[in-house]
Amino acid sequence: MAIEDRDDFVDVVAQAVIDRIEEHHRTNSLVEQVVARVIEIQKKESALKAKEAGAQSTKTIEE
Repeated sequence: MAIEDRDDFVDVVAQAVIDRIEEHHRTNSLVEQVVARVIEIQKKESALKAKEAGAQSTKTIEE
């Protein structure tokens, strides 16, 4: 293998590694966004359920 071929090969491999690292970072970023959104939705649902439970208990007390 000629030196130029080796350099080209190293460049291709290096670019492939860089691409994989960038893909990994993008995937992690998307996962973090999804997890953050799910947690946000769960908190809102929990607050809504607590509010509904509070309203039900207030209604029961009034009766």
